[in-house]
Amino acid sequence: MNGGQIRGLIEALPKMSAVERAEVCRLIEHVTPAPPPLTFREFVKRVEPAYTWHRHNEVMHDRVMELIRGTLTRLAVFMPVRHGKSLTFSQLFTAYYQYCFPQRFVGLASATEPLAGYHAHHSKMYLQRITNAFSDPRELARVRLSLSARGGGLWSAGVGGSIIGFGASLLVADDLVKSAADAASKPIQIRNNEWWESTFTTRAQPNAAILLVMTRWHPNDITSHIMRMTAAGGVHADPWHIIPFDAIRDTKDPWDFPGNCTVEADWRSDGEALSPLQFPIERLIAKRAVTSAHTWAAVYQQRPRAKDGNIFKVGKIIEVPTFPAETTGIVRYWDTAATSVADSLTGDPDYTAGVRMSSSLIEESRIFTVEDMVAVQQEPSERNASMKLAADKDARDRGRGRVKTIIENQAGPGGTKATANMIGAMAPHKVEGRPNPGTDKELTADGFASQVNAGNVRIVKGEWNAQFILWLSGFPFADHDDAVDAASGAFNELFVAPVAVTVAAAGVPLEDPYDV
Repeated sequence: MNGGQIRGLIEALPKMSAVERAEVCRLIEHVTPAPPPLTFREFVKRVEPAYTWHRHNEVMHDRVMELIRGTLTRLAVFMPVRHGKSLTFSQLFTAYYQYCFPQRFVGLASATEPLAGYHAHHSKMYLQRITNAFSDPRELARVRLSLSARGGGLWSAGVGGSIIGFGASLLVADDLVKSAADAASKPIQIRNNEWWESTFTTRAQPNAAILLVMTRWHPNDITSHIMRMTAAGGVHADPWHIIPFDAIRDTKDPWDFPGNCTVEADWRSDGEALSPLQFPIERLIAKRAVTSAHTWAAVYQQRPRAKDGNIFKVGKIIEVPTFPAETTGIVRYWDTAATSVADSLTGDPDYTAGVRMSSSLIEESRIFTVEDMVAVQQEPSERNASMKLAADKDARDRGRGRVKTIIENQAGPGGTKATANMIGAMAPHKVEGRPNPGTDKELTADGFASQVNAGNVRIVKGEWNAQFILWLSGFPFADHDDAVDAASGAFNELFVAPVAVTVAAAGVPLEDPYDV
């Protein structure tokens, strides 16, 4: 087969079916001479001489060479931010793979399509520096798919997006989550997991290699899903080799990966920095001091978790048997769900949560007591009935009219009417609506968090305590933040009119009894 025939086949590839393309690419690969042998390091030296080979880069080099040789087909690398993972894998290694296998296709995915396209563009430019793979300048300029002059090509996609009809012998997934907020979002978690299983990995050719490169954000990110599926597959699953790099080596906190995976041995002693020339240990320690515990554990140490919470130090909350009689104010604040269970895409919609909180002066210290919480996932009529029952309870516990009840206005065109309906359903209790404080939930929660962390918050013993503490500890990364929003709203409302009042003790008859 001469050069003209090969070029004719290459030009016809876009018009072929997937089966025909695969067969033609195998034929071209068989008759086309292989490029001069270069290791990944030698390739990088030619195309990007300024690239620095730190110790962790050397480890990654050895493993990607196993991908090239076919002795490894699943590689996962977890690294802190700014340690060169995208340059190494999405740009340089994808170019190197195309250099080694000119007739094969590479698929590259990132959190967004523009980001994936950016990495793909640089990959093509690196390859072009060593071989005229994209002799047609139009192929260099293409965003989603570029066909090389040697039979293969490179395509890119964003998570959740569609993928053109080409398969790939190498699939690279680089940072599939773009932010902490997305990582904590249940709908986005579900979307990412489904996209990984139903779209991205289905593009793998037989014996394809898959490379996952991530900075961890959340305990339930797509990495956790992949590891769970691998563990569930047992001996039938494709085993991953995992390279976990924490910014500061922590030998006291072992990695927790499936037993059917292998884990790269770390050369460092406890407390050593990953890349001292880039990020000296002194800088990392200083960074840790001003970084929340949750963010440090995830983004820097690659061990995402929600133990004590990075905002609320729940261990400082004191349990008490009952609420105080003397207060400077009592508020029940409702954060209501706009989506019903039936309309929820996930089957796990937001909660309608109402938190009752009081403020007291105890030994000249201002103390805040979380007296009660109601949190329900119900249809509107049932939800309104639950809110009315809570108002009745407040009247029995505290005296008629002595609990200030606030409903946060729902957003959207029907929000005002929905709030009015809830207020009407709670008659004869006095209820007020309040504008939504805004989208910055952490800012809204700051005041309440500062009192929790200072040890100025009490909680009345009840069956709801465990769930409330769990939501506080996971905020803002927990699946639900409705009760935290309600508690923050109640706390902030207590400062509107701090007038001292004396309330009835539990069980004392109301001054003006009525059926509650």
